[in-house]
Amino acid sequence: MLRQIFIFFLIFTFTGHAVFASPHLSLSETYLLAVKSLESTKISQTQLLQAEEVHSQAKAAFFPKLSASTAYLKQDIPTSTSSTSTSSSFRQSSQTTSKINLSQPLYQGGAEYAGYRKTKLSVKSAKINNENTRLSIYAQVAEAYLAVLSEKQDIKNLDQLTQNLYKRSKEIKSRTRIGQARNSDLLSAQSQVRLAEADMAKEETRLSNLRKNLNALIPGSQAIEPYDTSPTRIAIAPLNFWVSHINNRPDIQATRLTIESSEQEIKLQKAGHMPTLGLESNYYLERDGVLADSEWDVAITLKLPIFAGGDVSSKTRQATLETSIQNLKLNKLYREALVEVETYYQTVLGSIQQINQLRESANLSEKSYKLYLKEYRTGLIGYLEVIQAEKNYWEIKRRLDRMLFESKLDWIKLNLAIGKIP
Repeated sequence: MLRQIFIFFLIFTFTGHAVFASPHLSLSETYLLAVKSLESTKISQTQLLQAEEVHSQAKAAFFPKLSASTAYLKQDIPTSTSSTSTSSSFRQSSQTTSKINLSQPLYQGGAEYAGYRKTKLSVKSAKINNENTRLSIYAQVAEAYLAVLSEKQDIKNLDQLTQNLYKRSKEIKSRTRIGQARNSDLLSAQSQVRLAEADMAKEETRLSNLRKNLNALIPGSQAIEPYDTSPTRIAIAPLNFWVSHINNRPDIQATRLTIESSEQEIKLQKAGHMPTLGLESNYYLERDGVLADSEWDVAITLKLPIFAGGDVSSKTRQATLETSIQNLKLNKLYREALVEVETYYQTVLGSIQQINQLRESANLSEKSYKLYLKEYRTGLIGYLEVIQAEKNYWEIKRRLDRMLFESKLDWIKLNLAIGKIP
């Protein structure tokens, strides 16, 4: 926790927006910086703010509207000797009307309630989309982070192999001078050293590219140096535990909200068949003509739709069809999520089994290699057999270490498949 506070202190104090990362960061710390820096997070947060504003706009349907207006009318008045005083009041050549208008919708066929609930669901959906964005970022960071760690361990193994081969080469060189080893053994040893060095150069280039991929996830950051703090042995719950949490996935929750929103859209469109009731009042600041002495008026308006060319019915059917589509999408999404969870679960189980087998194989191979080395020094076997035994051991060791990091990534993906950040 103190490390995270220190990181964000650097972010806000010295940069304002750019990220200056600590040299050594855990996976969770790297993820937090990525969430802070990536544009996808800012986009989802902005979309949430937009949804909240739309929800605020929907509330306006329940409140009165107050406005002020002034109108000046100029009209042509025909000359007539028979005009009465009353008609002349209506037929003034110019009239000025200034008023304050109050309009209050009383009932809009239920459309106002459906629209309000729909925008509220949109806010919830935007929040879930924000969570889904974070899961996606964690998946990207975890994959890039563990790839760097795996490659670093692989280079460490290769470096140890190179050092061993170099020591062996020096040992054979000494034995060759006193006639206890053949020149062919020396040449073979030197060849193996060069081969290991070439492999090192190749893996170091790959590590450099993997580091770039990781740093690209945190724009403006300095070079990040991952370190591994997670356990090497994974304990996994039964399959039914993971299946029971599938509904926690943000994409499934978002689809359910979309279905609810579609149902509100049906109600909103059906409101087109319903009557509307409104209240309107005017207070006149200035008024000419026969009603000049009247300062205010109030009107209640009732409207009953009779025929709109089938537009309302068509939009209602369209909204109903959209609800059916979203239900089908939910069924499809759940089925795919179930397959995904089961696949990752079996993958993790298989990885655990392979790791146990590789551990046993590495132990046996190490014992075999040491025994070959002992027999070589006593003259029972040739150097080529020692080389082969040593290379076999380090190849198994490299496979084991790679599998350890792969299993961690698969375990992370299993957690993400139920909408959980481990």
